[in-house]
Amino acid sequence: MLETGYFPYKPAAWLSVQGEDAPGFLQGQFSNRLEPKNAHLCTYGVWLDRRGRVQADGFVFLVGDIHQIFSYGSPAAGLVERLDAYIIADDVELADETDKVTAISLIG
Repeated sequence: MLETGYFPYKPAAWLSVQGEDAPGFLQGQFSNRLEPKNAHLCTYGVWLDRRGRVQADGFVFLVGDIHQIFSYGSPAAGLVERLDAYIIADDVELADETDKVTAISLIG
C-alpha cells in the first residue's frame, strides 16, 4: 500500500525579485522562458555563466508583481552574488528570504 506523508525542510535558496525591470532582467539571466501566462506555476531552469556552464539551478514563479526564486541545492549566497553582479542600471530589487522560509514536501 502506498504511504502518504510530508516533511518540512529548509530550501537552499529562496529569493524575491521585484521592480519594473525584473521580468526582463530575469529572462536575460535564466535558461528557460518565463511567461506571464504561467503566473503561479513554477518554471525550472538553470543560471549559466558566460561560457554556458551551469552555476545554479532552481525554479522561478510569479506571485503578484514579485518573482520568487527557489532552489533545493544551489545556495542563496551564490545566486545573490551572480544576479547582483548583473544589476547595473536596472530597476530590480533582490532580497534573500531563505531564513524566513520553510518548505514542505508531500509524498504519496
